[in-house]
Amino acid sequence: MSGPLPKAATLFACGIIAFYLSPYFPILLISAAVAALVFAVRRQVSNKPAGTVAAFAAVFAAGFLFALVRAPLPPTVAPPADAVTITGSVVSAPEIRADRESFLIDTPAFGCVRVSSDRNCPAQYGDDVTLDGKLRETGGFRNPGLRDFGAEMKREGVFYRVWAEDVEVTGSSASFAGKAVGYFFRMRGELAERIERDFASDNALFLKAIILGYGDATPELRAAFNRSGTTHILSVSGSHLAFLAGSLFVIFRAAIKKLPPKWYLRMSQRFTATQAALALAIPALVFYTLISGASIPAVRSLVMILAFIAASLFGRTRAPLAALSLAALMVLLWHPWAVFSISFQLTFLAVVSLIMLPRRLGLSSMWSATDGDGGKFKIINYMREIFIVSIAAAIGTSPLAAMYFHQASVIAPLANIVIVPLAGFIIVPLGLLHCLFEIVASASPLGHLLALASSGFLVSVRFFGSFQLASFSFTPQPWWLILFYAAIFAAMCLRPRLAAIACLAALYAVSAIPERNFELSMLDVGQGEASVIRLPGGRHIMIDTGGLPFFDIGENIDVPYLAAHSIGKLDFVILTHAHPDHAGGIAAIARSVPVDEIWRNSEPDRLYRELGDVPIRVVGAGFRHDGDGYSIEVLHPSHEFLAALGRRKADDRKNVSSLVLKLTTGRHSILFASDIDAETERLLVEQYGATLRADVLKIAHHGSKRSSFPEFLDVVRPRIALISAGRHNPFHHPHDETIARIQASGAAIYRTDIDGAIVIDESDGIFRVRTCDDFRMHRAARLRDEWRNLGIMLWFG
Repeated sequence: MSGPLPKAATLFACGIIAFYLSPYFPILLISAAVAALVFAVRRQVSNKPAGTVAAFAAVFAAGFLFALVRAPLPPTVAPPADAVTITGSVVSAPEIRADRESFLIDTPAFGCVRVSSDRNCPAQYGDDVTLDGKLRETGGFRNPGLRDFGAEMKREGVFYRVWAEDVEVTGSSASFAGKAVGYFFRMRGELAERIERDFASDNALFLKAIILGYGDATPELRAAFNRSGTTHILSVSGSHLAFLAGSLFVIFRAAIKKLPPKWYLRMSQRFTATQAALALAIPALVFYTLISGASIPAVRSLVMILAFIAASLFGRTRAPLAALSLAALMVLLWHPWAVFSISFQLTFLAVVSLIMLPRRLGLSSMWSATDGDGGKFKIINYMREIFIVSIAAAIGTSPLAAMYFHQASVIAPLANIVIVPLAGFIIVPLGLLHCLFEIVASASPLGHLLALASSGFLVSVRFFGSFQLASFSFTPQPWWLILFYAAIFAAMCLRPRLAAIACLAALYAVSAIPERNFELSMLDVGQGEASVIRLPGGRHIMIDTGGLPFFDIGENIDVPYLAAHSIGKLDFVILTHAHPDHAGGIAAIARSVPVDEIWRNSEPDRLYRELGDVPIRVVGAGFRHDGDGYSIEVLHPSHEFLAALGRRKADDRKNVSSLVLKLTTGRHSILFASDIDAETERLLVEQYGATLRADVLKIAHHGSKRSSFPEFLDVVRPRIALISAGRHNPFHHPHDETIARIQASGAAIYRTDIDGAIVIDESDGIFRVRTCDDFRMHRAARLRDEWRNLGIMLWFG
């Protein structure tokens, strides 16, 4: 890393990170800082002024203090429990997903609040709004190994959220710049409606994503992008802006060179053709950023590209790392917490990889084709350069992307050679021209051409994603990333033999992870149920999958959790019944994860017809499955019970006929009571008596008032009671009376609405219970606490 600017940017970012980590590692950070300072002084004092070390130390301290000053503080006023009238100004572009719309408002009393409403909400950027609703603390689903979106939003200064049925626009207090930005955002919404009207479904969703920055995509389409390793195409970021800048540069430079000689000579006295073309590209890049919603990743990418353009305009193109470092500093001064964002890390890591890896790892000498024969090898050299760029970017970013997205694509380097240029050089420029025609003339002659290009693009994505081994589930832990990038550094700086030893050591460390015998994870899926079980012998099953009407639990929670915990296949999935809160995620699981078999009860439902070729087995009372060190027995419903149900309401029938399961492993057993009611509990007591005894009881029906009666609890005698319920759910589950009955039985209660995911594992014949909070770092009061936090950070991030 040559020059002071890259070092300054790195140290400034490290200062911000150190501020974030300071509550968890005060002693270790101080010790590391002192050690680094002593090392730097001893190394540089002999041949450099001591002021250099002092300057770098000052930059690090500046990053720390800047983060301290910019850190958002929670509002001093606690929100009332009941609905409250909230006034504020809209400070973000509306995000439209499925049947709802979300945006941020800045309020005098509660700071920045995230508002969700229906799709017909009239609020736009810069509007003053009034709304009524219950303020809730910002939170997300809390599962070990997955991102905590609630914590991320609080770090961004958004501490509360609210659902508003009716949002009233009372005026606008925005400045001229705010009104201009609001105009672009309103235009964006109108263009989205026109694209939905004029293009086929998949084409419309894709064009809205790549041009306008909307995140909607069908599960099938998103899965194809995931498998081909091109998911980044669906969010407007650095690659889109970079290719757009390249396309505009080529067009403008060619047009400038075609100017009349008199005009060209006059212009060349002040600017070169290259500088003029770059300057002309700036308005189009700003327009694209605004029309795509001006998301933080897009703005960060714009700042970075503008820094590169500025470096070129001022003759600094020979220092790409310096230009990149300047862009990083500008972004961090505008938004210091960007250092923790996925897009920031991937964007800058990709650019650094493109700058450093081809030469340092010898990729540039993979072929020696030249164009000495009158340009004979130009196409070969062009393809060679794109391949080298793809390989370098994949080496640099794939492990980090796998940690965040829980999937590694084998075919990504090859797919990106075709897909990324097609998107950047054709789809984005053509789409922007289409939007300009729609804005100016309310009609575009490019619609058919854009539809054809979009269809061809999606065919390419599906083709690359169709290969059986195109991708695989893989989630490296943070310590694995440290080993990987250390090995890359060794390969660049050390001899090849030493680099090979470092890589082998990293692979051995990964393969040496011990396998656990048994582990039950009751996931936090909101108002629903989903449990992942690791059985002896390396088998994995799920009991229910969760599901919400406005959020795909399977795609966003279940599948990422399985990947994050290195579960590449499910031996079987047991669906206790077909209610969406128990089975809504199965479609995404069946689409993304190999499943050997699905078990269900005998109640028919159209859901089971949408699961493709996965074998389905109907089970009921008396069915038993014995495995290596475990057994699963179905206790309910029996044929006699189903025959006696008669014409009960469909919802009640599904609940009371749901599967009741008993899982036995080693000396312990777990009873899953699904959604049965008190009457069914009494029936089970009559049928099975003391054989219902279990160490762990999954409480029936999310802890409803009509479940967990004393007679049932007295027979089961659980030591641990698990309740899966959503925070602030409208059913008020679990009910206070139910909690009182469970407490009276002597069982320890764990709830997903309070504790997040609950993990039970067996060690030395003893059940150990941990909640999501046990997988998170806490403020350290002693060095022992810091070592614990270090282990959590290296394993879970």
